[in-house]
Amino acid sequence: MNSSRIKHSLVPIYRRSVRALPIIGTLHKEQYIASGSPTTDPLYKMVEKQATETAGTLFVGAGFITPGQLEEAKKTADSLSVPLERALVMLKMVSDDSVGKVQEADEMVSGGVISVDMAVRALRLARQHSMKVKDAVGVLGDIHKKTGRVQTITTPLTELLLSANMVTGEQVGRAIQQAQDTGMQTGRILVLNRDVSSWMMTAALNALILVRDGKIDKDQAQKALSTVGHRRISIEQALFELGLYVEKEGKTIKLGELAALAGFLSDSDMLECLEIELVKEKQFGQILLEQGIVTHELLEAAIVLQDMVANDSIRAFQAGQALRRARDNQVSVYQAVAELDPPVQAP
Repeated sequence: MNSSRIKHSLVPIYRRSVRALPIIGTLHKEQYIASGSPTTDPLYKMVEKQATETAGTLFVGAGFITPGQLEEAKKTADSLSVPLERALVMLKMVSDDSVGKVQEADEMVSGGVISVDMAVRALRLARQHSMKVKDAVGVLGDIHKKTGRVQTITTPLTELLLSANMVTGEQVGRAIQQAQDTGMQTGRILVLNRDVSSWMMTAALNALILVRDGKIDKDQAQKALSTVGHRRISIEQALFELGLYVEKEGKTIKLGELAALAGFLSDSDMLECLEIELVKEKQFGQILLEQGIVTHELLEAAIVLQDMVANDSIRAFQAGQALRRARDNQVSVYQAVAELDPPVQAP
């Protein structure tokens, strides 16, 4: 890409970012852009940084790239003086189509049409089902109207992390402020900020689910989480070693596990869904719908496959394969099971 194309590709991002800025002396925002101010200008750098941060949140939040890839792309963008989107394409981390989707969502955010949280969820749905972002927003808007969703400030999650000395009050305070600004969950922001590892966040959320289900109390959760932090083991293993809890074996599979096996749910998405389940007290299936992970049809198929696993008709990994086949080939769940290779063996 030549320098003129790079410059032109950056202007829309710059233009969207300066909408929220006040008049610069006697020079209006649009005039400032049109004047061709050099990219070394401090104000230009400030709004460019703002645009990059929003775009980065959308790329990572929607699962297009990992936080590590984002950092690598930022360094490349800085060294070559190109937009983040261009750097991601140059590094072959995302396609032009993915960039287009993120830019569409970013425009809706900067225009005040949707929140960052809605943009992330719409991008997930658009990515999974080859939809336009605008159409995905419409689908999620209908679901949201039926269920409602309110951002909570303090949560059992932040309380547990603080009590186990996994985060500082300053880190939590910053994450809470970002949660209010973006509509995203506090726990997810702590992970995105690298204040807490995804490993520790998974342990904390699973501990809270056990507390919610009455299997352990908060003090036991805190002790187990501290053990996890020192030894990097699962929360279940920590509880077992402390003599506090033993997981009962059974042929069951959770919806989140099934979605993950089908390739619909990344680790970061799983963490966010678990947090919403705890904070909002919603059914996990409904959360998958709201987050744009699955459609109503896929959710119904997943529930059928859950029953099949519980009845020992198929194994968990086969259920994941069948769910993915049902989506990719647009067939019924029963046909997807029948087409499994190798075929399902009769019990």
